[in-house]
Amino acid sequence: MLEIIKNPKDKEYKETIEWLGGGFDPERFDLTEVNEMVEHYRDMEMSV
Repeated sequence: MLEIIKNPKDKEYKETIEWLGGGFDPERFDLTEVNEMVEHYRDMEMSV
């Protein structure tokens, strides 16, 4: 998947970007954002 999104000329690029929600930067990683997402999903699981 990373190979596809690194190459806008790839035939699967557009579909893959749409599947990812409209954008993806493989160089960007926000640990705080990821931790918040994990905590959110964990809390959802605990409330079920």
